[in-house]
Amino acid sequence: MKKILLLTTLTVQFIFAPVYAQTKEATEVTKPEPPRQYPKQAKTKAWWEHALSFPGDVINFPFGLLFDGLGWTTAKVIDSKLIPRVQDFMTADDGSRGVVPTSAPQAGFGFKYYQLGLPAKQSVLGIQATWGLLSRQAYGLSINKLPLWGNSLYGDFAANYGFYPDELFYGIGNQISTRQKASYALRSFNVQLGLGFHLHKHTALEIQTGYSTNNTLKSKDRKNKVITDIYQPSELPGLKVIASFFQIQPTLKFDFKNRQGNPNAGWDGEIGGGLFLQANGDDFGFWKMSTTVNRYVHLFRNRVLVLKAGGEMTESVSGKAIPFYYLSQLGKSETVRGFERGRYRDKDSVWGSLEYRYPIRSDLLDFVLFADAGQVADNIFKKFSLNHLKPGFGGGLRIWTEQALVARLELGKSKDGFRFYFILNQDF
Repeated sequence: MKKILLLTTLTVQFIFAPVYAQTKEATEVTKPEPPRQYPKQAKTKAWWEHALSFPGDVINFPFGLLFDGLGWTTAKVIDSKLIPRVQDFMTADDGSRGVVPTSAPQAGFGFKYYQLGLPAKQSVLGIQATWGLLSRQAYGLSINKLPLWGNSLYGDFAANYGFYPDELFYGIGNQISTRQKASYALRSFNVQLGLGFHLHKHTALEIQTGYSTNNTLKSKDRKNKVITDIYQPSELPGLKVIASFFQIQPTLKFDFKNRQGNPNAGWDGEIGGGLFLQANGDDFGFWKMSTTVNRYVHLFRNRVLVLKAGGEMTESVSGKAIPFYYLSQLGKSETVRGFERGRYRDKDSVWGSLEYRYPIRSDLLDFVLFADAGQVADNIFKKFSLNHLKPGFGGGLRIWTEQALVARLELGKSKDGFRFYFILNQDF
């Protein structure tokens, strides 16, 4: 052991001896240079520049503080891996439960929690919450496909609350100018119980019964005129009134498409109606009837042409009034894209759409070109005209799985300008 230590000491001395000698020689011969004289650092701002920039510094201070705080918070959330941890905790490995983000033009951004097999083996429990600007918010609880009698009879339950602070109203009719644009706030609550019957492998009859309450309030949107400052309740039924309704809505659904998430052949559609009777008075009463049909045509190399058509009729019962927010309307993403929601309203509406879907990834992503057109009228059978159709067109992207459409990212153009749509996990 002593020999090993001695050999190690001699080896270290042998290796570092030349370095020590050079260092010693350099220390004895080389004299240190005098320190360099650097000029004094000039001030970045003179006193008068500080005085002139002081108001701007005061204005920018809260914004800088806010952005710094957001940056710090974001960094902490990312470092803590909070979001992946919550998602892992809420999501089961077998897919029986999970959390997905959601988005829709009216509701805003939020999340949806789902649980398969609750409360029954074949049912699905869903909880959804979304938020947006100006205190926009919506919450929902649903139980779907609850088996009641084998595979033929099933039940549904849904409860929804929403507050929409900046809904738009242009007027009633097909020739309404944008100069009449106004806004209002709508608070709504709806509870529904439903029964479904599988009449056939591709056909089902659903009957929904429910109770809803709606209240129009002063809008929080200061960019537009306020509807309550322009109209009186006598001029616009449903304004400044809390209206509650009992409703029953039967719907016949057809599904003959070849797959759910991204069909390229077949068709689907539904025909439905509804009777709405006021529960807290005798001023309102009306019925609705609507239909939609989608036809999918495979062209070549997975290119798909989609033809869509739909219509809705709204009529009063025994001469009673129809609340303006229950009128048929164009401008929603399901009808004519490129117009704002609520752009055209009347008792009846009809619309059609033509879509060309080009696969970017055949198992995930499509590019879409579309052209839409529609019209509203108080009696669409008497007043329908090709010259009165309101067109819109545009394009976008679709992300999908075999089970459902995951996301739609679209840009629509109409005579009013451009409108952007981002819809996420609404079919989940």
